[in-house]
Amino acid sequence: MRIRVVAHGLLTVAVQDPGGAVDLTVPDGSDIQHVLWILHDRSPVFDPRATPIAVIDGAQVPLDQVLHDGEAVHLYPIFGGG
Repeated sequence: MRIRVVAHGLLTVAVQDPGGAVDLTVPDGSDIQHVLWILHDRSPVFDPRATPIAVIDGAQVPLDQVLHDGEAVHLYPIFGGG
């Protein structure tokens, strides 16, 4: 199945596209955690152990969320401040 990942913040440095988007073909039934491991193989910036925030259709979803063909998942790095 084909999905689109859109990286935000510091994660964009690991993506060739200036908009932070990368299209992937992944096995049916893949979840976001699986996609993070695929991206980690391309760049260590995508570290699944860092637990980024995942958003689909404007709502935060867990990393074990199963993806569907054509879906877009937005990944945001964990950040803090104060």
